[in-house]
Amino acid sequence: MEQRVSLITLGVGDLARARRFYEGLRWQAGMAVNDEVVFFQLNGLILSLYPRAALVRDAGVGGAGSPMRQRSCHLNGLRGDQRALPHRA
Repeated sequence: MEQRVSLITLGVGDLARARRFYEGLRWQAGMAVNDEVVFFQLNGLILSLYPRAALVRDAGVGGAGSPMRQRSCHLNGLRGDQRALPHRA
């Protein structure tokens, strides 16, 4: 299996403010979807900004004690026997 990271999603409290921050670094938003998500194309990597509340809802977790409020790691695009890998870690 080729090892690489191609997408990082940050859950942010204020999407517009986070977007201004990265644009202040002279990063250009490659795409934005209805104030719901913003994508920045980097060198072989996409950084997406997503409202934290929506990320928690989409992940099906939440609550004050949820680890999702601090950090989270998800693997997308796993096939077949690769799906068992996160559970072995």
